[in-house]
Amino acid sequence: MEDQSRTTITTGMVLGNRYQIVRLIGEGGMALVYLAVDQRTGRDVAVKVLKSELAQDEEFVRRFDTEAKAASSLSHPNIVKVLGVGEEAGIRYMIQEYVEGTTLKELIDHYGRLDWRVAVPIGLQVAMALENAHAADIVHRDIKPHNIMVTPDRRALVTDFGIARASTSSTITLTSGNAMGSVHYFSPEQARGGFVGEKADIYSLGIVFYEMVTGDVPFDGETPVAVAIKHLQEAPLNPRELIPDIPPGFANIIMKCIRKSPVERYQSAGELIDELDRFMLNPDGDYGRIDETAIMRTRTQQTGSFGEQTNYKKVKQIENDIRNRSRNRKRETGIVIIAALFCVVLLVLGIVFLLRNMSNNAPVEDYEVDNFIGMALTEAQSILDEAGIKYDVDLRPSADVPVEQVMEQTPEAGTIIKPTSLTVVRLIVSEGADNLRLKDYAGENFNIAARELENMGYVVISEFVNTEDVTMNYIVKTDPEPGTILEPEQEITLYVSKGREEVEVPNISGDQRDIALRKLREANLDVNIKIIAANPDLSSDDQYVVNYSPSPGTMVNPGTTVYVTFGSYSDAFPESTRTTTTEAPTTTTEAPTTTTEAPTTTTEAPTTTTEAPTTMEAPTTTEAPTTTEAPTTTEPPITPTTTPHTTTTSKPIQPPAAIITHTAAAELFQPPDLHTSHSHSILPGDD
Repeated sequence: MEDQSRTTITTGMVLGNRYQIVRLIGEGGMALVYLAVDQRTGRDVAVKVLKSELAQDEEFVRRFDTEAKAASSLSHPNIVKVLGVGEEAGIRYMIQEYVEGTTLKELIDHYGRLDWRVAVPIGLQVAMALENAHAADIVHRDIKPHNIMVTPDRRALVTDFGIARASTSSTITLTSGNAMGSVHYFSPEQARGGFVGEKADIYSLGIVFYEMVTGDVPFDGETPVAVAIKHLQEAPLNPRELIPDIPPGFANIIMKCIRKSPVERYQSAGELIDELDRFMLNPDGDYGRIDETAIMRTRTQQTGSFGEQTNYKKVKQIENDIRNRSRNRKRETGIVIIAALFCVVLLVLGIVFLLRNMSNNAPVEDYEVDNFIGMALTEAQSILDEAGIKYDVDLRPSADVPVEQVMEQTPEAGTIIKPTSLTVVRLIVSEGADNLRLKDYAGENFNIAARELENMGYVVISEFVNTEDVTMNYIVKTDPEPGTILEPEQEITLYVSKGREEVEVPNISGDQRDIALRKLREANLDVNIKIIAANPDLSSDDQYVVNYSPSPGTMVNPGTTVYVTFGSYSDAFPESTRTTTTEAPTTTTEAPTTTTEAPTTTTEAPTTTTEAPTTMEAPTTTEAPTTTEAPTTTEPPITPTTTPHTTTTSKPIQPPAAIITHTAAAELFQPPDLHTSHSHSILPGDD
């Protein structure tokens, strides 16, 4: 029967003149789920089809219709949307939002358990979905990991409202001995067969929380009844006893969700959401507290439906119901087995009869395979469907055959297929040349493009070139050109930008400002100018290069900024402007030495040397206008500081590069400081 339900829906079938079936993607207890395409919008949708063996069961039809009605009335980011329902040729179906992801149950099974930091946001989203449903007076009644979809970006969506019911309903239906809802997740009131309200969903969500963070449900047993009794009577282990890393506050929240009595749980999904919000802001807080006063007041007002005696009677009643139904099922199973054996006997007799007819050359309806090559796929499918022949379609790229036209087939045309044959016709269909044509990779990241081409089986060769307008490591062009039809394993050359061609920083040491700027401009370099703080008002004609970075000869990209420090001529060439010492020579008793570059003075014949050829024969400099007499002491005389005198010479047109060693020029080697110096930038072409 199940196979029949599967073959009822075929690939390519269109439901409601709108939804084209693509493939089967899932199967539940009462429905098959197919991926389909909405031909009006081009979007993927999920088509939920009631199994054919259940289509005659009024209870399941009611549940299917209930889900469609309940879910279609809700609109929330965390609830799978129902887009429409329909019935066609005896097929009941529901159109749902297609969600790419996996069920929460599959995630738990895959990882064993989830970290509480992952579990809390997922459960919080489920709680928000329940709050929305409860506001519409709808209780889900079957919250479990199997009915929660999780997308790759961790968005949780609640689905399957198949047993949802208005919150004013007073009972829960028993079907085939099982209370609706999954026994490991349903609440004590569901096990009891009593009133099922919003707090039943909160209990089930608490069980889901428990399983997410521990990997196990709190109650398990050999039979559904055993599990139901545990929901009613046994206290669950605190999840921290299984996983000590769970924060105490979150464990308390879980334990409050799964309290036996509904009045001891969170009284609404909104209340649970508020508690989870506070926990996420402060995981170390105290949560899950129970208002004992409110509980006692509520219990006083109740009729005692939660008393131990009533619980015991309810459990016994459930056990008796299920025991009776179990006996009925066994009897029904025996009847089914006998019927199945009878069908097998008939099948064997039919095969024997058919074989006898074939051996006697009795006429049978054979199918001679058509020549499908060059035929449109839809036409070929129509012929095969009409003949009742099974077929497979294999799409392959082709530069010569139009899209959706048959290129090859097996078996070949003229082959005879008997009605009893298991032969499947295989059609090789063109999907066009798009997948064979080299796309335009210009402007794309080289690493990504190369990996994509290599994954497609092509050989990638890289050539790095200088460019003016393409970012470094991005593709400039390809060889062959975009649109070229490629052969398998063909070599593809990717020309990759390595930026603009590098230029050499010119030597501008000691250059006058205009000359230095012209050299940098000709080299296509930007300039950041700094003027020595001691000479902020120096005219541009009197400015000379004191220091700059990067150093001459360095290879840099065009447009690189060169930081240049300008000063006066004496700043650029401090040694060529002095004829005497700039500091007073000092005579010591041992070997007094006074130095500017390397001046030396001794007690016998103190001599001071600068680049200007001046030699002092006496402690008193010859050109100093003022000399203080040395004091008369028993110690050797100390030459006092003399007033430095500079002999002015004519400025050379192209002075040599200066090597600055004077301690006063140390500041020239500091990085530019816009707060203490006069600095601005000049782009190439500026004066």
